[in-house]
Amino acid sequence: MQVCSESSPRPILSTTGVFLAAAILALGWTLATDHVWEDYWITFRSSKNLATGHGLLHQHGERLHTFTSPLGVLLPALCSLLTGNQSDLAALWLFRLMGVAAFGGAAALFAASTSAMKMHRSVPVVLMLWLMTDNKSLDFAANGMETSILLLFTGWMIWALFACRSAKAWAHLGSAWAGLMWTRPDSFITIAAMSAAVLLFTKPDEGGMTRKAWFQLFLKAGGLCTLLYLPWFAWAWWYYGSPVPHTVTAKAGLAGSKSLLGGLWSFLRQPVIMLTESGAGESALTPSNFRFGGWPDFVRPACIFVAGIAYLVWLVPGVRWQARAASLTYAVFLAYLDYYPAYPASWYLPAPVWLGLLGLAGLVERALNFSQGLRRAAWIFSALLLLLGLWMTFHSARTFAVQQQRVEIENRKQIGLWLKEHAEPGDTVFMECLGYIGYYSGLRTHDWPGLSSPQVVKAAKANGYQWAATLAEIKPSWVVLRPQEIVLHLGGDLSIPGCRYRLAQVFDATGRIEKLDLYGKGLLSFDSCFLVFHLEKEVAP
Repeated sequence: MQVCSESSPRPILSTTGVFLAAAILALGWTLATDHVWEDYWITFRSSKNLATGHGLLHQHGERLHTFTSPLGVLLPALCSLLTGNQSDLAALWLFRLMGVAAFGGAAALFAASTSAMKMHRSVPVVLMLWLMTDNKSLDFAANGMETSILLLFTGWMIWALFACRSAKAWAHLGSAWAGLMWTRPDSFITIAAMSAAVLLFTKPDEGGMTRKAWFQLFLKAGGLCTLLYLPWFAWAWWYYGSPVPHTVTAKAGLAGSKSLLGGLWSFLRQPVIMLTESGAGESALTPSNFRFGGWPDFVRPACIFVAGIAYLVWLVPGVRWQARAASLTYAVFLAYLDYYPAYPASWYLPAPVWLGLLGLAGLVERALNFSQGLRRAAWIFSALLLLLGLWMTFHSARTFAVQQQRVEIENRKQIGLWLKEHAEPGDTVFMECLGYIGYYSGLRTHDWPGLSSPQVVKAAKANGYQWAATLAEIKPSWVVLRPQEIVLHLGGDLSIPGCRYRLAQVFDATGRIEKLDLYGKGLLSFDSCFLVFHLEKEVAP
């Protein structure tokens, strides 16, 4: 890959070499862990229905937008078609290979951008090592989520902004923006934040353009982005009755009402949130679902320290303008994740983290222009961050390999298969973890908070988001609960007004999991035990 300009500088890194290294790392992680994220099976149920001619639906005959990413559902459908709809495993591996290639492409685009920016020759190497060994980036590169595709289009956006100066730069940027929207519709946050940051920090004498030139480029790119994304937007509106995914609608009740002013306040107090709360700043560099526990005490402060510095880079004068723009975009997205969604899900984080690490690389580069002591400190910091990242990545891989086998294959998948065998036609099932259980049972699902069920959304809202009252209204045939959910949401027993449930089966891997010597075991323990209840009969009022 070459920069658009005819006067391209000699690349500091071989983009082909970076692509291959990143792809090999992602493929190696996948082979070592075999990890398939729970949410993949939520989406793939719609993908499989589309591929087999039943429409882009979670439940046959019900037009409900139960996924967030258009590409995240369409590409697995294509993979299923390419395998003749005969093998879910083969379709998964085709999608995984797409993710591996996208991860490699994202890394190559970032490498090409750092070369075009003429960063200090060692800094791009450090940056690429940070990016390619980030634990969440590697895991979500090929675990069934759309994250690596989002990274690819983020890399294309960075390349179009910072490396391409041809007459076609607007076309590259507009296409990258459209790709971001096709991957995650909330990408307009990233697009708007990055555009504003570029306008704020641009320096025409340091590889930038005038604000007028940028504004004109953004207008043309925005027009192309709109043109390319409009077909999906219009089709989804026609097909589902709304362009807003039902997943957003279902989670909105848990998140509560939001305002632009509240989002601004979240941005301003982000450093405080990082230090005092379990938010996006804490989760940015830590392993997936770090908040479940089981990691050494030093991990949280170390990761918050690095995430906090990356958040503040945009305020540091003298750092190259591209790095400051990336840092500000990262900061805005962290504030968005801490305020608007119900919680900062792990798969949201790799793309903003890559921007934050680009900002951090700019800070390291700036430090190299000062005294020998500061240069030494910058290199020590860079090396320690890489070592911390490698350590977390190694132990995350161990944990997810066990989690996939003990929790997903031996527990949640088996629950779905058991329900498929024991359920009657027309039965329904309620649970929080919709993916494996919903897909392998094949039953009509009433999940919490209603990603696949408008009935749950309506009942939960009417009953103040109380589980017992919601269950009493929808009366599912089967209920699958973790023991802690019974205690937390149902007062310790399954006393549902108007219903009588009996314990039908227990799926418990707690004993096997507690014997394991792993970091991050809290996530496995959280999903180690499930109780399956069956509705015997409705009780007369």
